[in-house]
Amino acid sequence: MEIEQLFGQPTNEQDIVSLFDVILGLSILTLMATFFFISIGYLFNNAQTNNPEQPENNVIPSATTRIQTNHAGMIQETSVTPVAITPLIQSNHSGMIQEISLMPVATTPLLQTQTGQLTTPKQQERRSPNQQKALRIQSIQEAIYQALLKEFQHNLPHWLAEIDHATLTVRFQNPDLFFHIGSSSLNRDYQSILADFFPRYIKLLKKHEAAIEAISIEGHTSSEWRGSPSEDIAYLNNMALSHARTRAVLEYCLLHPSVRQHKTWLRRLLTANGLSSSRIIQEKGMEKIAYSRRVEFRIHTW
Repeated sequence: MEIEQLFGQPTNEQDIVSLFDVILGLSILTLMATFFFISIGYLFNNAQTNNPEQPENNVIPSATTRIQTNHAGMIQETSVTPVAITPLIQSNHSGMIQEISLMPVATTPLLQTQTGQLTTPKQQERRSPNQQKALRIQSIQEAIYQALLKEFQHNLPHWLAEIDHATLTVRFQNPDLFFHIGSSSLNRDYQSILADFFPRYIKLLKKHEAAIEAISIEGHTSSEWRGSPSEDIAYLNNMALSHARTRAVLEYCLLHPSVRQHKTWLRRLLTANGLSSSRIIQEKGMEKIAYSRRVEFRIHTW
């Protein structure tokens, strides 16, 4: 009766079948549309729950601390590597964020030696005593070299001198310019240079007193000796001359009034050595006569 009121009186059996087909089709379309919208809503809610928006990681910038010990000027540098902070996000079933916590990543401090090599404390503990001593000496020598360079770099050209990094040697070239020819007597120019150099030199080394074993004044000559009948005689004559010149330098420096307060310390450490032509300077197998003649102040560390 209700169907008849809505759609009218069917005229025959074929019309009744067509009417039921229309009603069935509309019902199926309604169910499909309902299922489609429910599925879309479920997928959207599930995406929010499983893939929450991740904030960017934070990074703690590296911090560097330089530590200089009081003993022998040994320098180490400690640096902390950047640490990523990873946010942890917990959510409930509805996709709402409940708690955010930050967990810093544990790090191991790195120690940087004077040569720039990074090591951890455990690696340093595994070093043998000889390795530790070698690194300590290397650090001390580098500190002394940098101090010498800073103090004298502007004087070196005027003095015809240079500083050897490897041996901590202040080298005065061509001492014939500072001594009378064939003599061990200091001329006025060399006396003036030593009066300027030596007090500053000793003041600098006193800051590293615990690391210094000896200070040697070394005299070197070329292999030449005019009129010598043999190489042996030339060597012995040069030995006597080099020793006499270094002794004259030591005497002048030790008796200089400006180092009087350090005299006890200097008598224990300061030596004079004449080495003749035993350590000539060569280039491509040929002796460099002028460079072989030199006076050197050399530092020996523990």
